[in-house]
Amino acid sequence: MDKTENKDRGAFACVDSNYLQEGLTKREYFAAKALQGITANQPFIKNLNAEPELVAIAVLEIADKVLELLKNES
Repeated sequence: MDKTENKDRGAFACVDSNYLQEGLTKREYFAAKALQGITANQPFIKNLNAEPELVAIAVLEIADKVLELLKNES
């Protein structure tokens, strides 16, 4: 069994064991999706004063919380 932490595994399923898919990790994928939603939510952006560092921290915290909840679900 792969001992890679869930957050570091690939975001997209691999259908063939001979095919190695590289790219975004689950954490990066969830953070990107959170960023997409946050940037579409103007009141949230205004609350963060549109500071890129605060937005980046927020999306990573959201991604980490999603992964934590998924881990606890099983």
